[in-house]
Amino acid sequence: MKTLDAEIFATGVWNGYTITSNMLLELANNFSRLASVVDVPLKLGHNDEQPMTDGHPALGWVTKVWVEGEKLFARFTDVPDIVYSAIQKKMYKNVSIEALFDVEHKGVRYGTVLTAVALLGVDMPAVNTLADLTTYMTANNLAFSSHATFSKKITDNNVGGSTMTPEEQKEFDRIKEENRKFSADNEELKGKVKTISEKLDQAAEQEKKATFAALTATVNADLESLVKNGQILPAQRDKMMNEFSAETADHIMFTIKFMKENKPADESKETGKHKPGSAGDDTLPADQRVAIQAKKFAAENKVAFSAAVNHILSTDQVLAREYADLNDQEA
Repeated sequence: MKTLDAEIFATGVWNGYTITSNMLLELANNFSRLASVVDVPLKLGHNDEQPMTDGHPALGWVTKVWVEGEKLFARFTDVPDIVYSAIQKKMYKNVSIEALFDVEHKGVRYGTVLTAVALLGVDMPAVNTLADLTTYMTANNLAFSSHATFSKKITDNNVGGSTMTPEEQKEFDRIKEENRKFSADNEELKGKVKTISEKLDQAAEQEKKATFAALTATVNADLESLVKNGQILPAQRDKMMNEFSAETADHIMFTIKFMKENKPADESKETGKHKPGSAGDDTLPADQRVAIQAKKFAAENKVAFSAAVNHILSTDQVLAREYADLNDQEA
């Protein structure tokens, strides 16, 4: 495996896009910022039939991106010897980048992000001001931390012959064919994963609906029982069922449980036992008695006062009628 540094992009107007020095800096900075999210591969051309994704053999990986003058540089590592040899022999002389514009990730906007670098053979790159790939090769494959923009291009005489041996060509063709097969297999696998994921989502949604339907039936039965016991009015039952939803379920079920566990005592046995000014003092207006009881219930159960009022009116049908009549008179 080899390491190679190369110019990969430059300022100018390419394919209708105006590339500035600031955009080059943005590409370099975003490479570092998104290093844990985006792997940038070295690939063969821009053929959509051989996307470089997880699980595919890459021809190398970009591990560093920086700017020098008006050029964007990249360092490629883990470049197979056969690919490095092809570059030396000028079978692949140029590169072309792939990038995404206006990228946003987890609520953060990043702008332009480098996603891949393609090796080009007979195809002409859109950016025609980049140095030959062999410009930064050295005999002992040293990796440099910086490069001068006036480096002299190495000629064919410097790097050896211009063709591969039959054995090298055969190995290189084998890598290309493996990459094509991996791509096809990956697309098929992604399709199967998507189908399974959709089925799981549908099953989860159906289970969620079935669970809520069973819960709704239970709540309806409990409310019907409270109506038969005279603890709530049919209108109150209908109101609670109309308001029943995933958001209100806990509150309504708590109210039902409280009413089932605290059935109202026989009023005839309680007559005369309330202290004047207490929550059970019939001499007080209905709204004051509701307020007294709600304040006590809210303090004891640590719920909001409005929720406590709803609870009191739901559990005391006599007081609820008086309260409603009082409100009608005031209206």
